[in-house]
Amino acid sequence: MLWLLFVGTIIVCADRSLARPLFDFVGKYPGSDKLAHAVGMCALALTLNYALRARTVPLKCCRVQLGGLIIAVLITIEECSQIWIPSRSFDLLDLAANYAGILCAGWFTRRYVR
Repeated sequence: MLWLLFVGTIIVCADRSLARPLFDFVGKYPGSDKLAHAVGMCALALTLNYALRARTVPLKCCRVQLGGLIIAVLITIEECSQIWIPSRSFDLLDLAANYAGILCAGWFTRRYVR
């Protein structure tokens, strides 16, 4: 819950332009933004997967972990919402980094959480 609150706080601060010093700091290091997206979503999906005891749901093509699926849907909506927020900008690479983090969490969950 604390991690979810932390991520939510970052999103709200970014939407309201309250985190400019943090984002300026991250912007000084190439690739650090994408790494932050991947690590953050990995931690969030891993936490939710663990809380849901690695529960899976069937899709047409395969079974996926419910926690990762929930995070993927929410983060896709959040990233797409940035199109309409003047202080934010939609970035397909941010979305890809988010998905990469979720996939890493899925791999880790399948391998180590039972």
